[in-house]
Amino acid sequence: IDTMYFSCDVSTWSDNMETADLAALPTVAPYQAADMARLMSPHFLSTVLSQNYIFVDWDPYKVSESNIKKFVEAGCYILVDQTEPAAMSLSFGGSYMTPRGRVYHIDVHCRDKALCKAHIINHVNNACSKYTGMITFCVMVID
Repeated sequence: IDTMYFSCDVSTWSDNMETADLAALPTVAPYQAADMARLMSPHFLSTVLSQNYIFVDWDPYKVSESNIKKFVEAGCYILVDQTEPAAMSLSFGGSYMTPRGRVYHIDVHCRDKALCKAHIINHVNNACSKYTGMITFCVMVID
């Protein structure tokens, strides 16, 4: 498990993203119910996840349709890559306020550097589209 913290101002991030070349990054997209079959694939479970557990904001959960549904209903931003027949990556993001400002957690389950980068950038873009001001990002990469 690798952990990284960084802060950025939404307007600065947005300005930098206007000139960034992101075309070479793999595609990750918001979770859809149809993705569950690819997430329950034995290949995904044994290659990407650690003992069939996912981590969401530091807490471990057994990967299951009911747990994923619970995170969707709670407003967690979930991304999955589009590889077939099994997914190769999965990530969760969400935010909360603290006395010192907004914190956005990103939990990436992935073994591929390019996919990991795509997940992180997509989560930061999502946060910057919803909030203003300074955001502290807590990124946990589980490989």
